[in-house]
Parts: sequence; structure tokens; C-alpha cells
Amino acid sequence: MQVERFLEASAQRLPDKVALVCGNRRLTYADVDRQANRLARGLIAAGVRRGDRVAIYLDNSIEAVLGIFAALKAGAVFIVINPTTKADKLAFTLNNSRAAALLTDDRHGGVVAEIAGRTPHTGMIVTSGRGGDDSVEGKRVLRLADLLRSAEDDSK
Repeated sequence: MQVERFLEASAQRLPDKVALVCGNRRLTYADVDRQANRLARGLIAAGVRRGDRVAIYLDNSIEAVLGIFAALKAGAVFIVINPTTKADKLAFTLNNSRAAALLTDDRHGGVVAEIAGRTPHTGMIVTSGRGGDDSVEGKRVLRLADLLRSAEDDSK
């Protein structure tokens, strides 16, 4: 069974059971599935295509889990990059994988901005942060919260 299908089955069978706990945040299986669906639709609308690589450069978080499931639901391949990875290795990993999108946050914004000009395949940056710069050299910068809000919810 594919991992994203396991989430969907769990959301149908145990919709109100807590699936994720991060600090004082708790999400049920239904919440995770719904938000992953929204993010997947947002990524597709923003240009992520089947087979694209989506790099996840985040600390362990709810956003990282949503990014993994959303990439899978969009038909993409996820790549988890250790959040302590330095600029040169991050650039190498993004280039070597030909990642089309990078999911990150404001905390990593300086490193991402530093390597932006050296990662031609990574055209989209999705940030889960609230502040920071909305412009990164040659990249389309989107807010995770905006993608979640703009993607129409459905029963899937």
C-alpha cells in the first residue's frame, strides 16, 4: 500500500484520532489528510508535476509531514534534507536531484537565498514562515499558508 493511501484509509477509519503532535499542536488523521490534499492541489496549481522532486528542508514539524504527504499526493517525489545542511551541500543536493520545488521556512531563508542563483532547476520555494523576504533571486516564492487557503477543499 502506498503511504499516502495508508493516510487516506486511516483518515476514513479513524478521522478523529490524533495523528500528529508537535509542541502544543495536534492534528487528527482527517486534519492531516485534508491539509495534505490542499497542499498537493496548491503545489499542482503552482506548477509541480508528476515525477518532479519536492525538497523538504525543514525541522521535524507538522509542515514537514504535510509536505511529504502533499508531494506524494501530487505524484511528485519527496526529498528530505537535513535542516542543519549548509549552503554548499544544499545546493549540491537540489542540483543533483533536480528538485523543482523547495519547502522550507524563514529560519532557513538566509541559506536558501545564498544558494538561489546556483540552483537553476529549483524554480519554486514554498515557505512555512510568517515573515522574511518574499523575493529570492530567480525563484517563485509562495507561502504554505496561502497554498492551504487557496486550494479548494474536497472530500478526497
